[in-house]
Amino acid sequence: MTTTTLSRPASEAQKGFIIGLLAEREVSPALREEILAATTMTSSQATGHITALKGCPRKAPSGTAADLGVWEADGALYAVREFRTPSQELVRYARVARFAALDGTEVSYGDSAAHRVDWIRPEAKGVVYKLAGSGRKLTIPEIVALSIQFDSCFVCGRKLDVLASKERGIGPVCLAKIGGC
Repeated sequence: MTTTTLSRPASEAQKGFIIGLLAEREVSPALREEILAATTMTSSQATGHITALKGCPRKAPSGTAADLGVWEADGALYAVREFRTPSQELVRYARVARFAALDGTEVSYGDSAAHRVDWIRPEAKGVVYKLAGSGRKLTIPEIVALSIQFDSCFVCGRKLDVLASKERGIGPVCLAKIGGC
């Protein structure tokens, strides 16, 4: 007796994710052709393609990314930071500052009632490229004043614990990253 196992077809979400990955990753012509030539694809095949595509490096974005530091644009503050992926790719990203009063209500940047700051992911993608074109990078003294006011580093978002960093308003690693001594 012969048994046949039927595989379920790839979902629309998987297909869409594959299309997105093909657009944003540096994919070898052979892999691209293999994926695009498939007239039907099972869910497990789609999973394999997604895994292979996620292993490909990201395409270099068009435009120039904002420098590391704190930026002001459209009445908001953004911290531009970077990290290394497991494949050693350097990724630059932005977080937007949300200010809160003592009672927890959200207040605007510059409001004297601001007591706490939280860094959250901006809703729009590509903010680091928009900041380079239309934002204003804060000077080191401006960043230091904000860091002292909120008792946390405005570059990395960490609480300042070391006395010298508290007095300076910024830690030594972040100061070096944004061009200080």
